[in-house]
Amino acid sequence: MDITTLKQYLSLGDTTDRDTLLQSLADSAVGAISNELGYSIASHTVTQQSCGYSQIAFTDLPATSLVVKYREDLTDITGTGDVTLTAWLDYYPQPHHIELKSYRSLEPRIILSYNAGWTTLPEPIEQAIRLYVAYALRLTAQLQPGEIPDTRLPRECQQLIEPYKPLHLP
Repeated sequence: MDITTLKQYLSLGDTTDRDTLLQSLADSAVGAISNELGYSIASHTVTQQSCGYSQIAFTDLPATSLVVKYREDLTDITGTGDVTLTAWLDYYPQPHHIELKSYRSLEPRIILSYNAGWTTLPEPIEQAIRLYVAYALRLTAQLQPGEIPDTRLPRECQQLIEPYKPLHLP
């Protein structure tokens, strides 16, 4: 989250005396929203290994820039003998997993590498971060010494991020 945009939203002007606090609150907001959604919203790289399954779920979403490799021996950490698999020829990419089309051995040894999270956050999530920071600023201004702040995600933030929550079926 850009501190300049956050300061404009909060009508704080060009002062820099609260920049560290604002960055800390923005980072807390990202963490709180990630916890609420059940996945990290910040962009990061994921590498995961799987052995013996024809369907492999992504451990973190949303997933982009997928690279699927086959490795004969998963204990070989150098990966010099890795074979890059091709989508639709060797595996079927799905929104939450891949399905291997054919096996190279009885126990496929697959390494997935992909980017998870967003490089640019969707506007509702950015708005939820701004609301969380505004809420936290008001709350910290009212705290008495020794009082513990309420760190729950405000209802307005929960409503904004609701469409990004994974679907859970009974």
